[in-house]
Amino acid sequence: MDTGYTYSTGRGLKVTIYAPTGVTPPDRLTLPVSGTDTTFHRISDNDLTCHPLPGERTSCGSYECHRRTLGECDCKRHPAPVPFRPVT
Repeated sequence: MDTGYTYSTGRGLKVTIYAPTGVTPPDRLTLPVSGTDTTFHRISDNDLTCHPLPGERTSCGSYECHRRTLGECDCKRHPAPVPFRPVT
């Protein structure tokens, strides 16, 4: 059975691709949208929350932190681009 992976631009555009077992698609795709190359980030199996900064024990703990603008931290504690981590 194929696995679905969802990608988002962070501006409301989403795309889902399906890959066979054993194939992991890239963390980002570039696709043309209205004649402009647009980057889509894989969000379906990546953690979008802040990770703890060095010397801190906690993260911001809000999924909204990175969903508004992918790769940017709304709490302003993390410099952009904020990396994604695989969901564990």
